[in-house]
Amino acid sequence: MKRRILDSLNRQKNALSLLASLLGEEFSYLRQGNPQAVSGIELSVQDLLRQITSERVEMKSMIQAMAPGAARLTAFIQTLPEAERPEVAALLEELDRREQNCATLAAKNFELALALHDQSRKLLTFLHGKINPEQKETYTARGKFPKTKRGAAILQGRL
Repeated sequence: MKRRILDSLNRQKNALSLLASLLGEEFSYLRQGNPQAVSGIELSVQDLLRQITSERVEMKSMIQAMAPGAARLTAFIQTLPEAERPEVAALLEELDRREQNCATLAAKNFELALALHDQSRKLLTFLHGKINPEQKETYTARGKFPKTKRGAAILQGRL
């Protein structure tokens, strides 16, 4: 059972490396302005995250089976023999480092995608403003020029 937990940790470490490379590829596609490639990579990222999550849930159930009182992996390490603890602790540190790297890459991708969205929205607003006429006195939908009075006008009416 311990071997299965260590294998699971190694698989998660490799999956996080793959995730980091996918996020790097997504960033390059964002910089190139290739939305179709970004969507394809995003689907792969989501699927990989789903697999990592299922791997962690499975590992947690294995830990609960081995050490019922250990709710976290750090508590599980304390149940291991002294000789095995450094290997598992080093593996956990590596997992944490890779996870932080992936979080940084994802935040960078998010900021770039948000900036590109804002840029596109502002460009569309600018173009829409240039297309719309500045003067309100234009032809109506029926093709007639509306009659408007300029300046002050006297209103007359009955009560």
